[in-house]
Amino acid sequence: MTIDKKIRSLALGTALLGAYCLPVSAHAAATTAQSGTSNISVATPAFVVLSYYDTINLTLSAPTSGDGKVSTAQGVNVSWNGGQDTQTVDAAITATGGNGVTSIKLQNAWSVRGISPSGTVTVAIDSASGDTLTYDTSTIGMSGYTVSSGTAGTAASITAPLAGLSSDKSTKGDVNLDLNFSRTTKSGTHTGGKFQITATTI
Repeated sequence: MTIDKKIRSLALGTALLGAYCLPVSAHAAATTAQSGTSNISVATPAFVVLSYYDTINLTLSAPTSGDGKVSTAQGVNVSWNGGQDTQTVDAAITATGGNGVTSIKLQNAWSVRGISPSGTVTVAIDSASGDTLTYDTSTIGMSGYTVSSGTAGTAASITAPLAGLSSDKSTKGDVNLDLNFSRTTKSGTHTGGKFQITATTI
């Protein structure tokens, strides 16, 4: 081996030894860190779900006395439409005397859930061009449509609270109407009656 090669080998070994003997801190890679905070906002839309009965079949029992009053014990068959809510409609029928007009309350006939700018919703009821139920020449008139719910009172249009989107927080309400039997001459199923319920966010 020549003197130059020996000198180079000695220098390389010295350099490696020096690097091995350097403090640990000299080998640590330099690190940097940066953090930031994101501010989140969520804009929720006005949204309302109206649940209602698509079909309500009232089966009235015969009068219990000769004065024309209708028995308060009535059978109700319903077909549910519109949402996850499971509800029961009870027809509370109150006789108003011998004039042929009977007031009916359909309990829990609708419900609303959702969100709105005010946290409330307007629920209104109106005729849907079905104010007369017919069976051959026999008719039953329908009128006096109102809705009611809790402390919201009873009117053609009421303001009801919204408690969010969960179906178990739905606000439930009743439908009230009058049936006029003054031109009812035949027993049997009278059809054609309709009303419309509208829920509008406020």
